[in-house]
Amino acid sequence: METKIASTVLVLLLLTLDGVAAAKMCHDPSQTFRGLCGHPTNCIACCTNEGYTGGYCTTVRHKCMCTKACGGESPPDDPPSAMPASPVTTRA
Repeated sequence: METKIASTVLVLLLLTLDGVAAAKMCHDPSQTFRGLCGHPTNCIACCTNEGYTGGYCTTVRHKCMCTKACGGESPPDDPPSAMPASPVTTRA
């Protein structure tokens, strides 16, 4: 419930700040967030680092979804290069 309210407030705030009453929001899964999304703080941080304006956690699948106003420049397809590489494991 709290996540839905926060998401609604975010969308309304973006619509107000852009001055466009009919602006559409794009929702894309985060490329850098890992794990289950239960609280939006880390999700929002990952999304803003990816070039989005915000983010939220879905209620059913607990995925981090990033948001931005549609029609502008799209965020990069690849995660930021500052992200650490995943460790390589070898079989002994």
